[in-house]
Amino acid sequence: MVDGYEQLSRWSRWRLKRLCRRRGCGLLVTAHASVGLPQLYRTTPTRHLAETIVGRLMAGRTPPFSVAEVTECFVRHGGNLREVLFDLYDLYERQRPAAGQNLTYTS
Repeated sequence: MVDGYEQLSRWSRWRLKRLCRRRGCGLLVTAHASVGLPQLYRTTPTRHLAETIVGRLMAGRTPPFSVAEVTECFVRHGGNLREVLFDLYDLYERQRPAAGQNLTYTS
């Protein structure tokens, strides 16, 4: 299994596919773009999924941003969860409450 297969060079992908074929191994990859392999599953990000991920990452604490801000960020990035999480992390670092506060996140 290779995560981010599209990030490998064309030469590295060719060598890896060849090695798997020679050894009789399967090759399962994740990619953000077509890489010339059959597609087994395609994820579809949703606003609700973004909220769920934020809730799990916060582990019961309230982030210093609202559910509406998560939604706005999701829309602004066209559903790209990676970019959403990068932006929310930056926002968290700028606005997080003082150490020791433990609040609850609800979506």
